Amino acid sequence: MRNFQTFGRLALAFSLLASSALAEPKDGKADEVVLDEDEEPQAAPKPKAVDPDDDEAPRPKNHPKGDDEDDASPPSEKAAASDAAPLNWVSVSFQQDLLSYKDTTGVCAGAAQYQCFSQGKSYGGSIYPKSGDQLAGGVGFATRRILVGYERVLAENITLGAKLGFAFSGSPKATTGQGSAFLPFHAEVRGSYWFGKSPFATDGLRGYAGIAAGLMELDGHVTVEYYEDARGFNDRNKGKLDAWRKTGNGFAGLHAGVAYGFSKQHQLFLELRVLQMLGATALGGAINVGYAYGL
Repeated sequence: MRNFQTFGRLALAFSLLASSALAEPKDGKADEVVLDEDEEPQAAPKPKAVDPDDDEAPRPKNHPKGDDEDDASPPSEKAAASDAAPLNWVSVSFQQDLLSYKDTTGVCAGAAQYQCFSQGKSYGGSIYPKSGDQLAGGVGFATRRILVGYERVLAENITLGAKLGFAFSGSPKATTGQGSAFLPFHAEVRGSYWFGKSPFATDGLRGYAGIAAGLMELDGHVTVEYYEDARGFNDRNKGKLDAWRKTGNGFAGLHAGVAYGFSKQHQLFLELRVLQMLGATALGGAINVGYAYGL
């Protein structure tokens, strides 16, 4: 029993001694750490130098992207950009031709480029030269044609292509003399510039202008009044002839138009054309409306 009391007293003394040793000093200063004379404080480790030419070196967060990083884009983004801008366009269109006329006398008495018909046959009768058989200048409807086309987008705003087609409502073949038959075949090559940034990548209106050249015949006809002779003139006995003007068979032209893309691959277009006919020269024009599908 006496030993147990002695052990308890020793434990209490030890706990009091430990508490006083761990307590903060009365002057408020922490105990100083004393180093051995041979020990020196260790410096903080220096950051590792980064070689700028090392591709595997970590890049700072604010480091600007290089040219190679700007050009790199996920394949999915490239595919989406390609889908948004078709490069191949096929089209079908209807074209109403226009033909200009200048003041002309002796239309059915041998004027160049004209063939005259009466009831579907070439007219070979007499014509009083002092009155009638003339026309005033102006513009009239001419041949019509159906065209199919293909155009390739070579740059963001440039297309090159071709059109083939069939024309109708041309001049009948002369039943007498050496008049030529109507040439219904149409072929042309063309180039266009499309206005705006990435015009084929978005829906909406797309304006364009360009040039074209090819093979076509453009015919128009007017009604001419005439007198057979002086007696018919004095009696005011007029007759009427169907005068056809034949022009071509080559052409060069300018065009301008507007297309409306109502989806990525579909557009409707309206085009106005100015045509300089070659061979049998004349100034003509056309109104072309159609539909195009992008691939």
